[in-house]
Order: sequence, then C-alpha cells, then structure tokens
Amino acid sequence: TIDGSATKVTLQKDLRADDGVKIQAGVSGDLFMVHESSTGKITNGTGNLEIIQNTDDGDILFKSDDGSGGVAEYFRLDGGEVGSYFSKNVHLADSVQLRLGNGNDIAILHDGSNTNFLNSTGDLILANLANDKDIIFKSDDGSGGVTEYLRVDGSQTRTLVSKNLDLLDNVRLRLG
Repeated sequence: TIDGSATKVTLQKDLRADDGVKIQAGVSGDLFMVHESSTGKITNGTGNLEIIQNTDDGDILFKSDDGSGGVAEYFRLDGGEVGSYFSKNVHLADSVQLRLGNGNDIAILHDGSNTNFLNSTGDLILANLANDKDIIFKSDDGSGGVTEYLRVDGSQTRTLVSKNLDLLDNVRLRLG
C-alpha cells in the first residue's frame, strides 16, 4: 500500500530481490543489502553503522551454523544483564592484543612464540577468591610432561615449593 498522506509504503507480503539486486537506503544509496549467489551483505558507505535494540531488557544475538546442521548463539549483547556474552570460543590471531582498561592498561597476547601479560599501570594482582583453593604454578618437567613448581595453598595458608629453589650468586635469602 502506498499511502501519500502517511508518507510511507506498507508491505503485506514478503519483498524479494533477485541475486545481485541491491535494496538501498539513503539519498545516494549509501546503505544497502544484497545477496550475491552464496553471500549476503549489509554494506554502509558513509558514517557509522549502528544496530540499536530499543526494547527494554532486549538483546542483540549473533547466531551462526553450529557445525552440525543447527544454529547456535556465538555472541550476545544482553540488555537485561547489561553485558556482552560470548557463547563460543574467541580466537585472536598471533600478536593481536586483548586489551583491558581505559587505554592500554593491560594487554594479553601470544606473539607466535610466547604468551605475554603486559601491565602498564598500578600493581599486578593475582588473587584466587575461591575459599580454601590454591594458586598453582606449573611448567614443563624436563621430560615432556607438566609438573607443579610452586603452590600458594589457600586451605593450609602456606606456600609450597615442589621443585628445587636455586638462588643465583649474590642473591640473599632473608628470613624474619
């Protein structure tokens, strides 16, 4: 229905565009949606592209094939919980940083050889808030396995050293 007094067109049936035919918006057609044989695209040619959910406590869901013929949620902007939730693994390529804080406060990255935790402000605090649980440091055991080297034991309130502790020359061991 074309309603000149309401200045709108109302569709009562599906609108279908053939492959390669764009559905455009904007004076210059800057925003368009198109399906090209096996790929669907939404393209914006100017300014920002905003996706807005105005429903109180409403979510924006990003779903895709789940690898076994179904569809699964991968990422959700949750308006009720006011948070972003990842439902599937997040993979960052080598040397791509996961940054936390305003600016470059902390970054976590793998550079192809090493994993780096980089803190640029304040103290770096590692805390286990679970009652009677430990912080355990493990590494290669010299024969292809992994073993514990150090444990901060929360239930026993002590620190356990599981492997030899060697102090280098001119390093003091201070007690008391």
